[in-house]
Amino acid sequence: MDDETPSPETIQSLADLTRELRRVRIWAGEPSFRDLKKRAAGVQPKGRHLPSSTAHDLLEGKRMPKQEIMETYLLACGVEDLRPWIKAWRRLKEDQRGLARAIPAPRTAPPAPPAQTTFDAVDLAVMPVAAAAQELDAMTAEHARTALAKMSPQEAGERIALMGRAHAAEVLARMDESKAVNLLKAVPKMAAKGALLELLPDDVAGKLLNKWGAGRHDLFGHMPPHEALRLLRTLPAVEREPLLRDIAQPTQTRMVELMPLEQVSVLLNNPQFFGSATSWLDRTDAATAARWLTLLDASRAGVMLGEISDKSFTEVAAHSTDEVIFPAANVMMQKKPTKLLLLGMDRVFRLLDQMGNRHERRTLAQALLRQAPDQAARNKLTKYI
Repeated sequence: MDDETPSPETIQSLADLTRELRRVRIWAGEPSFRDLKKRAAGVQPKGRHLPSSTAHDLLEGKRMPKQEIMETYLLACGVEDLRPWIKAWRRLKEDQRGLARAIPAPRTAPPAPPAQTTFDAVDLAVMPVAAAAQELDAMTAEHARTALAKMSPQEAGERIALMGRAHAAEVLARMDESKAVNLLKAVPKMAAKGALLELLPDDVAGKLLNKWGAGRHDLFGHMPPHEALRLLRTLPAVEREPLLRDIAQPTQTRMVELMPLEQVSVLLNNPQFFGSATSWLDRTDAATAARWLTLLDASRAGVMLGEISDKSFTEVAAHSTDEVIFPAANVMMQKKPTKLLLLGMDRVFRLLDQMGNRHERRTLAQALLRQAPDQAARNKLTKYI
């Protein structure tokens, strides 16, 4: 093999997919299956699993892997852009389905020439939905677009939902934007709507989202975070922040974790994102939250630290230096002084020692005195009063 660079664009078969997945492992430094399992547990979103046996089976290539397993393996290997891999996987999946439909039943006589189908929109609207979807899959994208455009949005949405994803996306891309939006809205499941949007070219997806109107934020909660962020970026800049505020908090957090720090800084310091930003600090891992804390001024950091859970505060503080925590702590002491005990008494005493204002030092020591963990701590706090 002359070129070990992974190339998902070349994938045309299961053997190609297996070859490129093996190349990814070589590109990543050939981590052991045990290392891949550990890495998978740490990738976002949390909760991914990649047992050693599963990774081994994936690279054996004996069967088509599940999309989630492939994504987890790629993320564990350090692949950042999953889009070409997902498209290749879906292309193979659709090819497998098409092949299964195309295999003819055994015949003893030569097959007769295929009958010419003349199904129009009326035929497709009255026949069973699954059968209509198969007929639409067999049509050219332009023919399918014409047929779907003549149906009601409800009829078209039910049928396109059962078509092959790649072909359905191609059909949508050819439609008038208003018709495409109405059709997508009629697709029965929110996850199916999101899956179709993911496959559309950025410019088309952006136009459809722009015309979607109320409720478009719900789409993002049913997509992988990297796809949700990509689609958010297809919108005009003026629309991105208002839409991001409406997206469910867990998805918001995962999306922000994928953003560059300079963009995160803008959001964290935007007053309109105060509630959301506080939730991000609470939901993300402690190391990331500590890194984000350095992007805030002491006043904003202090207020946010006062609002997050005690568990999150303890973990974030443990990952942060005194130079970051102490200025924020000076703000926290105004409303949440006793929460500072979660820093640990050694750190509390360092905080008191660096406070230049004697009155503030005495006030904080008095506030902590009653809830100090033991008599030794209370005796030492008394010296500051």
